[in-house]
Amino acid sequence: MIRTILASVAAAAVSIASANAALTISFTGAVGDGVTTITFDGTTTASLGGTVRETGEAGYSPEDTLQPSGAGAFINNFTIQDLLISVVGNLTLSVGGTTANVTELFLDEDFATSSPDNDLGFRVDNALGYFAGDTINWDGSATFALDISDFNAGAFSNVPGTFSNTLGNLGTEGEITFIVEPTVGGEVPVPGALPLMLAGIGAIVARRKMRS
Repeated sequence: MIRTILASVAAAAVSIASANAALTISFTGAVGDGVTTITFDGTTTASLGGTVRETGEAGYSPEDTLQPSGAGAFINNFTIQDLLISVVGNLTLSVGGTTANVTELFLDEDFATSSPDNDLGFRVDNALGYFAGDTINWDGSATFALDISDFNAGAFSNVPGTFSNTLGNLGTEGEITFIVEPTVGGEVPVPGALPLMLAGIGAIVARRKMRS
């Protein structure tokens, strides 16, 4: 019963966190599996023009990199530095009538180095250009070879980083929610937003009492 309640509340917490987001980028996986699933769901409005670079192009650029920010660091592994990692699946970015397939993620943990900003970038099979004000469609899901425990559970948003002072050209401030939702033993989600979960448990208990 408790496991069922916790699972329901964790799902509710994720729904609340992403309710006002134009785009939700979620990371899910079972702790210890060594594989994480990333899912795109939504659209953004480009804050500035730019180009999402092609497979293999290294380094940070605000044109194809976002900075998930929250109460703690997004990446939970300080050895992840300027990492390009391949994804397997169907993950796409579309602008107008042009669609590009995401082939790699760019991950850089900066909390232990120069700043509390962590980088999440994207590489595609064919360079994808866009202008300020363009609508960018994000869709699909894919897996990559990092354990979900390499990320901190919780909800993060795109805000200007303290180091680069940019939130990335691919969206506007507060428009994107990043959700990291691990599971342990394939059953109970690890709490990413404890206050929301406690509030949810209280609501469920109250509802059960009313029914009885």
